[in-house]
Amino acid sequence: MAGRRYLDGGIASPTSADLLTAEDVDEVVIISPMASRQTDRPRSLPLRIERLMRKVMTERVTAEIRHLQERGIRVLWLEPVPEDLAAFGYNMMDPKRRKTVFETALQTTPRTVDIALRSSLVNFT
Repeated sequence: MAGRRYLDGGIASPTSADLLTAEDVDEVVIISPMASRQTDRPRSLPLRIERLMRKVMTERVTAEIRHLQERGIRVLWLEPVPEDLAAFGYNMMDPKRRKTVFETALQTTPRTVDIALRSSLVNFT
C-alpha cells in the first residue's frame, strides 16, 4: 500500500497478550489457536513442521502469561486439544477445513474450558 510494508501482528506474538501487562486488569482470557501445550508426534513431515512452529508460538504465549501473572493478573488460557489439532491439519489457514474445525470445536469446547479453568490455578511464575 503506497510503498509501505505491513506485518501481521502475529509475527511478533500469536496473542499480543504482552500488551496487557501495562493495563489495569485483574483477569485475562487468552484464546490461542496457534499455541498449544498438547504434544504428539505426527508422522507426516508437514505436521512435524507445523508442531515445531506451534512449539515456538506456545513458548511465546507461556512467557506472556508468566509476565501477566507476575503482575498479579489471573489468566485463563484456551488452547487447542488433540482433536482440534487434528481438525486444523498442518495448514491452520486452510479455508477448506473451516467446517470441520468448527464442528470439532463445538464438541471440544466444553472440555477445553474445563481444562483452562483447572490449569488457571497453576501459576507459570
